[in-house]
Amino acid sequence: MVSLKDIANVCNVSESTVSKALKGHPMIKLGTRKKIQEVALKYNYQPNALVESMQTGRSKTIGIAYNNFYDSFAGGILTGVFEKLCAAGYETMIICWDVLVSHEAQVFSRFSRRRVDGLLFFPPMKIPGSNYLKELRDFHNPIVVIDQTWPGNEFNYVGSDNVRGAALATEHMIERGISNIGFIKYSVVSSGTERWQGFVETMQKHGLPVKDSWCVDVGNLPNYGYELILKMLSKSDRPEGLVCFNDNCAYQAMAAANELGIRIPEDLSLIGFGDIMLSSIMRPKLTTVKQFPEDIGRKAADILLESIKRRDEPYVPQSILMPEELICRDSVRRQ
Repeated sequence: MVSLKDIANVCNVSESTVSKALKGHPMIKLGTRKKIQEVALKYNYQPNALVESMQTGRSKTIGIAYNNFYDSFAGGILTGVFEKLCAAGYETMIICWDVLVSHEAQVFSRFSRRRVDGLLFFPPMKIPGSNYLKELRDFHNPIVVIDQTWPGNEFNYVGSDNVRGAALATEHMIERGISNIGFIKYSVVSSGTERWQGFVETMQKHGLPVKDSWCVDVGNLPNYGYELILKMLSKSDRPEGLVCFNDNCAYQAMAAANELGIRIPEDLSLIGFGDIMLSSIMRPKLTTVKQFPEDIGRKAADILLESIKRRDEPYVPQSILMPEELICRDSVRRQ
């Protein structure tokens, strides 16, 4: 591999001149700079990333703490993240948070040792404990938390406007003349708590009751709580509509309804959350609240890159909620 010294020998200049010329330094004459750049291109010169990091104090690497490798929504967020980071000339280092935590590893020290310039953090299945929150606070470069958050989060955050999304779904059912509405909760994550809040507030605004027997919490249950949903729908006193934490919960409700001979949407209306690919393929097609994961990823990357540029300025964390959209299909009855 050709080095700065090799290029300097070919061009009969010093190594420092080569280094400055390759960075476009204005003090190097245009002719000299052009000649050095041509020689570097001819011999496919690749700068030493470690040396460059030591010289600039930046590694041009972003750390990503990630978990949901099988989740299409999280994958969409990463797509947006990579699009922005690649365009900005950054590389990434990804770790699986939950695996390392289960082995009692010091997660963020790995990022610190690699001198990453910033961190994009998909929170784990459980809210970070005090030890890991201390590691986060001790990480001296910018951090952006993505999709899920926790009470008292003091870092940059980009997620969905879940309260408004759930309100849109609930309002849609009420507009269609459905007042006996239940909710499939997923309370172990912040988005689940926020969607529940949007549902309750909308029901209360319209003076409608929120019945405990029509609201089941499927957090941490296999198959998104199919058995609990089946049990609820088996009762004579059951809701006419269900707002579901996500599309997967809605599919479980749809399967339970089919098993019981309950027609959708004639007997039971359903609204999901996420608009994953199956939503438009299922029969009936699922009405759902569409999220935009790629936009979330792009915004998170933008905030992180801007924070890296301004890391010596006073830090004021941002909390950005990306808009959502109700997609009306066939799973909610018409008046």
